[in-house]
Amino acid sequence: MKIIAAHHVAYADNIRHPDLWIAYPFFTALIKKLYPLRETSILDWGGLYGHVTVLLRKAGFENVHNYLLHYPPPYDLFRESFQIETLLGKDPNHIDVASASYDIVISSGVLEHVREDGIGDDTLILKDIHRVLKPGGTLWIWYLPSKYSASEAVNRLTGRWHHTFLYTRQKITSLLEKNGFQTLFLARHGFLPGALKRLISPPISPATLFKMDYTLANLPILRAIAANFFIIAGKVGSDGRITPPLEKAS
Repeated sequence: MKIIAAHHVAYADNIRHPDLWIAYPFFTALIKKLYPLRETSILDWGGLYGHVTVLLRKAGFENVHNYLLHYPPPYDLFRESFQIETLLGKDPNHIDVASASYDIVISSGVLEHVREDGIGDDTLILKDIHRVLKPGGTLWIWYLPSKYSASEAVNRLTGRWHHTFLYTRQKITSLLEKNGFQTLFLARHGFLPGALKRLISPPISPATLFKMDYTLANLPILRAIAANFFIIAGKVGSDGRITPPLEKAS
């Protein structure tokens, strides 16, 4: 937070605001619960300032890398301060690492931006993520914006920033299946407006507020207009199976 404040870091609202930030420790704690081994290999694909990578390292994982196509300013300050192990690539449709080298790949608010430069292709990159994962490995996706999100609709109508590319449940699950994944778990997150969450937190703690918001986002009558998808997808092996601990989640 000191680096963000001192250097007026761009695109850091998700770190600056506790109601957005709290999602990261929630999801990384879930990874730790399902993958307790310290040697689990994790690629934080497009991890921007490396905040998820840092949380995973603090959770005890020893083999975690932040993967970027370029260093966003002032990335070097984050990298040096938190000793973030970083890999650099060149092609938005290819991850420059060996095949079958990671147990987990994370897309934390990344997949929806792939096509924005007119070069990236979400189908091609998902195919390459499949290549990068070990047999039975998993792809974790969160902050994937929903086409029917109420907040996206409001932002469009009021001329505020909004995502260019949005997803439906059918679109993302079909895209995953097409590229060799099985959707093991799918939920929503992000229902209450950000302004309201910042108004009531405090006194409500960010952790409690996140749990409340997550519950609301997954109620049958509300989930259709929740902001984001949270997905765990498994790489299907040649035998059609996904290795534990996640195969039972399907």
